[in-house]
Amino acid sequence: MKTARWRTSPLGKIEEQDASSDECGAFKAQQLVVGSGRLSPGTRMGYFPHAEFPLLRFATHSLNASRPMGNAVRDKKLIEMIAANGECSIDQLATELGVSDMTIRRDLQSLAESGKIIRTHGGAAMAESVSFGFEFLKKYGQHQEAKEAIAKLAAGKVEEGQSVLLDSGTTTLAIATQLRAKPNITVVTTSLPIASRLQYAPKVEVLLLGGYVRPTSPDLVGALTESNLESLCADIAFIGAAGIDHKGIVYQQSPEVAKMLATMVKSAKVVYLVADSSKFGKTALCRCGKLQDWDGIITDRGVDKKLVESFAKKGVQVLLA
Repeated sequence: MKTARWRTSPLGKIEEQDASSDECGAFKAQQLVVGSGRLSPGTRMGYFPHAEFPLLRFATHSLNASRPMGNAVRDKKLIEMIAANGECSIDQLATELGVSDMTIRRDLQSLAESGKIIRTHGGAAMAESVSFGFEFLKKYGQHQEAKEAIAKLAAGKVEEGQSVLLDSGTTTLAIATQLRAKPNITVVTTSLPIASRLQYAPKVEVLLLGGYVRPTSPDLVGALTESNLESLCADIAFIGAAGIDHKGIVYQQSPEVAKMLATMVKSAKVVYLVADSSKFGKTALCRCGKLQDWDGIITDRGVDKKLVESFAKKGVQVLLA
């Protein structure tokens, strides 16, 4: 049995290769390997469901492809409901949308055939690929006001002509949005959404680091990613965190991401942690550094003042957005 392996060509085009099933692991029957390189504005892009930004399409199809507009709008609402609840019954969906059971059955069948949902007994559940995109967007929308304030302050640290390292967090995605208007900068990232967000920024060059796409998040990790980082010396880096404890220890949930970030911070002259106040007082599986070892942290004004004072006594620069 053959499965599909994908790679990016030197021109940025995503191409399919044949590979034996024992060579491909992620996405069940597919594994996406993205080569490093500058992102061309001509690279073909796609969309996550309900996304506000374009993203390299590797697992999903456009919701409104060759379907009437009314059906497309209903499809969007169906996916939102199923993603929010995990699984929904036909009766529940029909009642919520004000249509017949038969209409819902037809819609679900169409969505199932396109791989967006999985039919269950009497209802439907999310397909893995769409759930993946929905969860990232849900996270992106959390604490949005704080993230935007942090992003504006962080972007102010970037000067014309500089190179910037951005990790794959949702706060750094907000920073990327602020950097779109910066003249003559180079952004290096492991994040597919960030690369996509900056693709058409006229004065921003985007270098997408190669590596394996994580099954649960649209970003790149692995030996190739780390090797590429080791060859760089960026002017400034912004990295996120899953948690920061009262001692200033920074945590990540994924061992692969923690290892990659340890390499990233060594590849920049100046390093700032960017995290909203909800991340303080939390821990996660992997320790990936200390605030004292970096140039500072940028957060919002909701952070505990006693914690800020404690960090300041340890020599940590805390910038409040």
